[in-house]
Amino acid sequence: MSSSGVKVSIISTSNSNNETSSITVSSVRRTGNSIFSHKNLVQDEKLVAATLASLKDHLDPSKIIKEELKWLIQSRRVAEGKEALKVEFIPPRKNEMTPDEIERAQKRKEQNRLAARRFRRKQRDTNVYLLSKTKQLESSNKNLKNEMGNLQREKHKLYDLLTKHVPLCRSQSQKEELKCALDRMFSSSSSQS
Repeated sequence: MSSSGVKVSIISTSNSNNETSSITVSSVRRTGNSIFSHKNLVQDEKLVAATLASLKDHLDPSKIIKEELKWLIQSRRVAEGKEALKVEFIPPRKNEMTPDEIERAQKRKEQNRLAARRFRRKQRDTNVYLLSKTKQLESSNKNLKNEMGNLQREKHKLYDLLTKHVPLCRSQSQKEELKCALDRMFSSSSSQS
């Protein structure tokens, strides 16, 4: 393959000691088939520029790889007798906003801020309400449990009184009535416990 002459110069100054250094690449021949071969990296002016910019700014090597792959594809197409592709990466244009659009965007931002503030306030109020309701229900539950304990103690006292009173009853019908009442009371207390 014939040699191609490419000459690219980059001059940079170092801030620490104000030294000037320059890099010059010229008359590079392609030898070897590796995509990542240093000699292949400088075949194309764009590839050289991307390489030097990457080395200078310590950038991501993806620019070098993209340019090298583009060059490799182009050279293969030319070797096969096909037409070279025109590949250009055009960055998307940013549309300038009109004053009306800017005003609407600012209005939307302000409305979003206000809506977010209302939402946070509502959420905070809901949390406060739920916490107070929880405390109220816990207190009510505690009071009801205390009352239930008191009622069960009173029920046991009444049960004890009735069981002591049954032998003192004179008539048999009263005794049977009290025993039935005690049985009902005992069965209802055992089913609730």
